Order: sequence, then C-alpha cells, then structure tokens
Amino acid sequence: MSIKEGYIDFFGKKLIETTLQIDKKAGQKLALPFQFNFNSGWKFTHSCCNCKSDVYISENFETKNKNFKIIPNIDSSNYDISFVKRIALLFKSLDAINVDGIFYLNRNDFDYTFDFQRQSSVHLTCYYCFDCRTEYLGVIRIGYPLMPEKNIPLGKLGQVHVIEVVSLEAKDGLSSVLDKPAG
Repeated sequence: MSIKEGYIDFFGKKLIETTLQIDKKAGQKLALPFQFNFNSGWKFTHSCCNCKSDVYISENFETKNKNFKIIPNIDSSNYDISFVKRIALLFKSLDAINVDGIFYLNRNDFDYTFDFQRQSSVHLTCYYCFDCRTEYLGVIRIGYPLMPEKNIPLGKLGQVHVIEVVSLEAKDGLSSVLDKPAG
C-alpha cells in the first residue's frame, strides 16, 4: 500500500549559520511527492497502513541519531534479479533496467543519457512502525546542508525529497531479504 500524504517538522539547533530560510511547510499536510529544505533536525510523519499510529523517520543531528536505514546498491550484482524486479514493481516511480547484464533500480522520471548514470541504482530508505512493526520502503533522497564558502557565500540548506513510500506486506517476502544481500 502506498502512502499518500504526510507531515514534516523541524527541531534542534541550526546546522549552519545562514540567512537562507527553510520552507514554511512544518505541520501542514503534504501530498506525496514533495520536498522540503532543512537546517536542523527534521521529521517526516505519516499514518501507519495497519494500526493507524503515527510512523515517522527522523534525523537528530544533536544526538547523531536517525531511525531509518539507507539501502544502497540495489542491483542484480548485489541481490537476486527477481528481488530487484519485485522491488521495482512496488514503486510507480522506479523501473528495473538492464545495463550490460546487470539490473539496476532507476527513476522513471529522470532522463538518463548514459549507461554510467543508470548504473547508480536508486537508494531506498527502510523504516518501520514502532507500534505494529509494519515495514516501509521509501524513495527518499536526502541532501545535507553545506557551510558557506567562497562559491556559495550563503551556504546551502539541506533538502529532503519524499518521492514515494510503500508498506511491505508479509506476502511480498521482501523484508527479511533487505538485511542481507544475496550477491
């Protein structure tokens, strides 16, 4: 089941000193896909598909704590081909693309011009509901703030793109595979 909407919130100290302002989206209901800028700890919350509790992913920079796992390199050199294809079928925004005999997860809204670009599989974000343990996979890109310097005198705010999130069902047979590559 796909997550349709969520909320964002910010907390903690500024990460960089800048006059750049973050988006005023905190606390608002936002339809996926969406993106937001951050300059402190952040939290993305949605309702659990099974128990209706709040489920969230969060990154707290003061305690260096985050409650999600980034799963990189989901391609058929690290995982079984059928697994890569099943992951792609879960998401409307992804395709499993064959480049020189290896299947990679690619966004279907990006104009790939070289095979080299396709060989950078999309990273997925994995997390779960603290109440019922339902697992979630997301196409969520996180870019971190940059300190001011000569070429960017104001610095750069961090940015999170929440593109797509799906809940994993036991019948998908994917959750146990995510922890151990089959390469």
